[in-house]
Amino acid sequence: MCHNRNITIFLNCQNRDFLYDRIDRRVDEMIQKGLVKEAERYYSNDYSSTSSQAIGYKEIKPFLDGESSLSQCIDNLKKATRHYAKRQLTWFRRNSDSLVFYIDNYSSLDELTKDVLNTIRRE
Repeated sequence: MCHNRNITIFLNCQNRDFLYDRIDRRVDEMIQKGLVKEAERYYSNDYSSTSSQAIGYKEIKPFLDGESSLSQCIDNLKKATRHYAKRQLTWFRRNSDSLVFYIDNYSSLDELTKDVLNTIRRE
């Protein structure tokens, strides 16, 4: 008999600096790919109050309004993203059924994927 069960994969980092560096690089990439222009287009249309609270837009808005420098807004976005990641990590740690993989222990995405798949097959 085949038993189906849900498996939660929890990707974590043992080294918090590794995680924060990845977050900072991701935010920088989002800025380079046009987050400011996207936020500008978003706020120039009718927007809902719920979506305007999404991480990214709300941190860029003070720059668009001339209330803050872009660099300060980017720093605030990085900080907000780190706080969000911390809340996610707390939530996942409470789930005792999670299979935890520390991404900073792997040299490549392929290596991580192979290990995750092998672990799932054993489960």
